[in-house]
Amino acid sequence: MFALMPKLIISDHQGNEVGMIQRKFTFFKKKYLYIRNDGDTYEITGNITDRKFDVLRSGVPIIQVRTLSSFLSLRPHTFALEFLEPDLDKWEGIAVVQGVRMMVKDENSSTATAPAQ
Repeated sequence: MFALMPKLIISDHQGNEVGMIQRKFTFFKKKYLYIRNDGDTYEITGNITDRKFDVLRSGVPIIQVRTLSSFLSLRPHTFALEFLEPDLDKWEGIAVVQGVRMMVKDENSSTATAPAQ
């Protein structure tokens, strides 16, 4: 059975589609791309689940995401975004980061609850 790779549409504050997050087809490690409507493509690499990943354009980091929480933290899901280049609007960058995290979380929860065959 063939299933399409998951996709998530990113829209601006007026509801206009500005891009799409798409999972790349790979055999081993899951990889994600953000493809803007103007054709620019960004690769999302690193450990998305642990909030330690980068958004790259042509191999150059544009956004770095790092966890701020620790084992004893009162805020266990705190993380920071550092915009290294002005390629993406801040709100678009935040939407991409939150969108890819949501996709990974949904994929992980769906595989954990899938019935055994």
